[in-house]
Amino acid sequence: AMAEHHLENVLKDESGKPERPVLRGELCTMLNTAIASLKEKPRRILAMRCFENMSYAQISTEFDCSEVAVRTTFSRANKSIKRHLHGQGLQRL
Repeated sequence: AMAEHHLENVLKDESGKPERPVLRGELCTMLNTAIASLKEKPRRILAMRCFENMSYAQISTEFDCSEVAVRTTFSRANKSIKRHLHGQGLQRL
């Protein structure tokens, strides 16, 4: 359940407050680059889930695949983004 809010949480520090503005802007740029690095299907699933608030069931209907496949692809996309951001020097996600 926490995975859906992962992208929002990346933009906040441990106190729940936004990081300093410059860092937040840098983080947004890195996050956009990480998302752009995904293949089309994982990128679309991520967008549908995080930005269009679609359920796994709705996404599975859209892609004509199982809900498990959508969940797996979404999880792998999240992990890929996390690895990308860690590679850019962000350790605390």
